[in-house]
Amino acid sequence: MEPVQASPSAEEKSKLEEQATAKGELSYSYWAGNTRNNVPLPEPRKLTDAEKAELEKQAGSSAIGASAWNAAGTFEERGATSWAKGRLTELIRGLPSGDVAVTDVNSCEGEANIFIVRGKKRCGFDFELQLAWKAVPRPGAIEVRGVCKVLSFCSDDPDDLEVAPEVGSRQPERAADEAAALALVKSTLRPQLSKLLVQLLDELKQK
Repeated sequence: MEPVQASPSAEEKSKLEEQATAKGELSYSYWAGNTRNNVPLPEPRKLTDAEKAELEKQAGSSAIGASAWNAAGTFEERGATSWAKGRLTELIRGLPSGDVAVTDVNSCEGEANIFIVRGKKRCGFDFELQLAWKAVPRPGAIEVRGVCKVLSFCSDDPDDLEVAPEVGSRQPERAADEAAALALVKSTLRPQLSKLLVQLLDELKQK
């Protein structure tokens, strides 16, 4: 289990709050935007051996996913960013190659968390990525390479996923092939990444 992470920055918090406006407590963004700093926490104290034993006994019947100390499942936050970034990178690098192929994950920024709220688990993530790609726009054409920004890779709003490819080094004499490559990358990667988003969320829910 990863240690609890620091609160999101002001900019990240504003974005999360905006995403959660219409969804309220049902959304991951609501709890990511209203972090533990806004939730009263009990005063820490060392448990006796008897209390530890009782909590471990209660854990079997406690809220799903809650820690032994949180048998009531009132509020708990777990950071899952490191795992989610590693798993997402692994999934992207495993995408099938064809006329379009992802050659590397240049960056992956964002966070993933698991919240236990009143006995219910809220899981989610919000990432932005930059991928390196190569594409062959037509038979016999010279390979085109570039980078692709992946915006709003967010568990709350999968339909908002945006793929924005760019050619690395443009050449005027290849303008038509470059335009075709950009369209091909966008039409290929978006559905693939949408499937990965669902898969990553399903796996996070099992954590």
